[in-house]
Amino acid sequence: MRLLIFFFILLVILFTAVVCADQPQESYFPDKAFVDRDGQNNNLVVAWYGKHFAALQEPTLFQLSGNRQAESYRFLWLRTFHEPMSFRLSVSEDGSGLLYVRMTDGKGGYEPGILVKDMTVKLTGRQVEDFRKKVDKARVWDLPTEEPVVPDKHGNIEEGSLLMREKEDGETRYFIDLDLKTGKILGWNYDRRDRLAQVLSRPFHHRIFITQGQYNKLEKKYSEL
Repeated sequence: MRLLIFFFILLVILFTAVVCADQPQESYFPDKAFVDRDGQNNNLVVAWYGKHFAALQEPTLFQLSGNRQAESYRFLWLRTFHEPMSFRLSVSEDGSGLLYVRMTDGKGGYEPGILVKDMTVKLTGRQVEDFRKKVDKARVWDLPTEEPVVPDKHGNIEEGSLLMREKEDGETRYFIDLDLKTGKILGWNYDRRDRLAQVLSRPFHHRIFITQGQYNKLEKKYSEL
């Protein structure tokens, strides 16, 4: 009887492991988000940030970008020898906000550890608006995606702090640029709506806007070539 119970428990464990392995992992970044890196480093950086986001139990803002009503900001603070922290501001429809502060017991330059602090602070509409103004004044979104420090081939990073800034407010636009004269695709990309050029450089160049899902499929097909 005990032997049967043992095998039953073992089967449950194996089945659970298979099911969990088949579950798709959340994507925190679009494909080739770190466009200036080669393919290997891009994957390494995405995996590095991703494991810290997962340990902090943070949602993916990339997936949230499909919701035009959503507005969220997040700062990820990775200190080499100190606890990783994330600060995420979610703006409500009435203009007020919730600030989520989370921390793990790991180290930013090593393993992320487990969540040990999870605090939520309510912000007024005025505080949220003050935050927006300071972000715009600092021109945060004009800063390059490239970070000055990257993990090495062993997954370690040099001493220092890494700060990742993110924003998803439903204003992201995905597009393909075409040359109508030659019928060729000039390229595809995405950016915030208010940062896109209203007029392309040449009159016979045309921009077609696509959905996030179509953009992801295009990137996937291109990566398989």
